[in-house]
Amino acid sequence: MYTVDGQDLKTTGKGTIEIYLPNQGILLKVTLYDVYHVPNMMTTLISVACLDKAGYFAHFDQGLCHIKAQDNNIIAEIAFQHGLYALCRCKPSGNVALMATQKLTLAQAHRVMGHNHFQAIV
Repeated sequence: MYTVDGQDLKTTGKGTIEIYLPNQGILLKVTLYDVYHVPNMMTTLISVACLDKAGYFAHFDQGLCHIKAQDNNIIAEIAFQHGLYALCRCKPSGNVALMATQKLTLAQAHRVMGHNHFQAIV
């Protein structure tokens, strides 16, 4: 995999990922298949080809990306920000207390925390 400036990014695996897409304050879980894991990526990118393979399609218009299901219903609305259509990190509403119940490896934490870059986790 290469960046726009020609930098070679190594992929370390290919698999399935569950992501949560925002739509009017509700998060919808979507499973994407044959997704590449690129540890040096600073953010998770969603391939339109992966959306297509999963049965969804994307429509871009006026600074918004609408992801639609096969029945043509909009399942996600993503705003254009800083040159990308970026999923926001949604904060929980109300007071929340979290407690670790088990120790995770760095790779497990990477997956659990939404495929953030390893340097953002440690």
